[in-house]
Amino acid sequence: MNGYPSLAKFTAQLGCLITGLLLALSATAEAQLPMPQLAPGVLKVIPAEPSEMDTATGPVDFAEVSRIAPAWEPHFAASSETLSGLAGSTTFRRPVWQLEFAFKPMRMLTVPIPSGDGTAKARRIWYLLYRIRNTGGSLKPVAEKDEFGHDRFVLQSDKKDLRFMPIFALRAHEYDKEYADHVLPEVLAKIHRIEIRDPRVKLYDSISITQVPITTTGESIGREYWGVATWDNIERRTDFFSVYVQGLTNAYRFEDTASEETTFGAGRKYAFRTLKLNFYRPGDAVGENGDEFRYGLPLHNGTPDPKILQMYDVESDVDHAWVYRP
Repeated sequence: MNGYPSLAKFTAQLGCLITGLLLALSATAEAQLPMPQLAPGVLKVIPAEPSEMDTATGPVDFAEVSRIAPAWEPHFAASSETLSGLAGSTTFRRPVWQLEFAFKPMRMLTVPIPSGDGTAKARRIWYLLYRIRNTGGSLKPVAEKDEFGHDRFVLQSDKKDLRFMPIFALRAHEYDKEYADHVLPEVLAKIHRIEIRDPRVKLYDSISITQVPITTTGESIGREYWGVATWDNIERRTDFFSVYVQGLTNAYRFEDTASEETTFGAGRKYAFRTLKLNFYRPGDAVGENGDEFRYGLPLHNGTPDPKILQMYDVESDVDHAWVYRP
């Protein structure tokens, strides 16, 4: 009535202002959280370098179409321009992204874990502490016209927020056995106290890290996210093993197996780009300790034994490699 806002309206506006300020301060504080201080060289870094080859598959047979498309000879065009001809030589294109992955060498610890009978039993846990960052390593195929008016594709950088959906597997080579990562809440807190120590720095397991957007915008560019993969009940005599990490990239390959079905994707097999980390352990099952793991392959007089190369399925002395696995 007198030209001034009502008390209720003023209070609501003030509340919105305060809420906005608190959210901004919270985001800034989160982006500026301290990170673990490690000695130089402790972290091994696998940079985010997506491969251009993973942005396209083909030319290949578009099986679902070629199986049903009639083959015929047109009078005023090339047979390669028919549906059957185009389906027989199709290139599938897709954007590809990749996260930066850094890690400390494998370690182990002994933790009492509750069992089904109500007692706690000491278990030997192997774990891999890692850090991921979204540094904007993404490639996106974009169509454009060349000087003759034909379509061509160029690759452009594509920065966007991502999610890390990890799948960790540890393969004991001498026993031809593979172990999946186990989420162990009882162990997470202890690893945090040993490795991180700062309560302000969050440590994620393989489930909780999937709920966090790995950002690459604003003040969060290159922000660090720390996680850990844990394994229980590993064969104690394991000396030669590799850790496989899926989820660092969306790159994949596929092949179509022989099939007469027309259902989309029938008989199609996918393999996903996976980081393979090679380790060995010079100790044995007696007097185990958490510092006896080594990154890379064991060498004799500076070179690996041919049997070791065969065991790790490599041709030379490599500590890591990108492979494709189902």
